[in-house]
Amino acid sequence: MEIQNPENSKPSTSSGENHFRPPFKTSTNLPKIPGVIAISPFARRLQRSIALAVVVIPFLGFVGAVILAWKYGINRIEIRILVSMYMVIMIGVTVGFHRYFAHRAFQAGRVLRIILAILGSMAAQGPILFWVASHRRHHAYSDQSGDPHSPHLHGKGIWNLLRGIWHAHIGWMFSDKIANSLYYAPDLLRDPTLFKINQLYFVWVAFFFFFIFVYFFFFFFFFFFFFF
Repeated sequence: MEIQNPENSKPSTSSGENHFRPPFKTSTNLPKIPGVIAISPFARRLQRSIALAVVVIPFLGFVGAVILAWKYGINRIEIRILVSMYMVIMIGVTVGFHRYFAHRAFQAGRVLRIILAILGSMAAQGPILFWVASHRRHHAYSDQSGDPHSPHLHGKGIWNLLRGIWHAHIGWMFSDKIANSLYYAPDLLRDPTLFKINQLYFVWVAFFFFFIFVYFFFFFFFFFFFFF
């Protein structure tokens, strides 16, 4: 993927254009990798807290699910929730965030863009600007210095292999060096609707959990109403 010069990627300041600012403050000690910024200490603490929650909460949910399945078994309600939500959210990430927004692999109308952006956000893998910028940076520096989550940059040997696996799956989320959306995703920044969806990221994540709760409650009520 060809990466534009950051000077040419900034939104126009001419009349009638949408102007955007990055939703973070950058530190004065910027890294040397083009298109990568070091976030402020406050933003770093916030980002690491969110990353920790993203790692720990699903694991605790998995442990709880195993315990409940062992004790009560698995019913059709749980299977329906798993299959339906997995399919919908994965479409948002793989088709939306990845193939459409990051790679522009196909054309989509405004309504479909909004749906894909919201569904992808519900996966809790990060806001759309962060996700797309990080993925485009990954392709610009695949398995080289600058790749945000390559497992192959930690040296040889079993220990370094394990370090690389950890970094590629979890460790990279705690880094304070992030891809600059102005550099890697200027096309998304120029879209005010996508920018708003990006700002409401935590709303979409919360809505996802609320939807699961309502979905489960509906089938739970339906089951007991008709069978008891």
